[in-house]
Amino acid sequence: MKLPHPFKKEKEIRDKMTTEAKQMIKKYEQGDKPPAVDTKIIWYVVGGFAFVFILKLLSVMLGV
Repeated sequence: MKLPHPFKKEKEIRDKMTTEAKQMIKKYEQGDKPPAVDTKIIWYVVGGFAFVFILKLLSVMLGV
């Protein structure tokens, strides 16, 4: 049984990544820019602050 050359698979992966990068650069130059930050993350942060604020407000109202 002949084993494949260890760098053959690596070369294929590198070529695939290079073509994907070129496509991403082409899309970016055409104006199709991805958002800087995922909006879900922002909403989780805002929700977390609101949750902590509500808990603090309840603890002050109950006098704990």
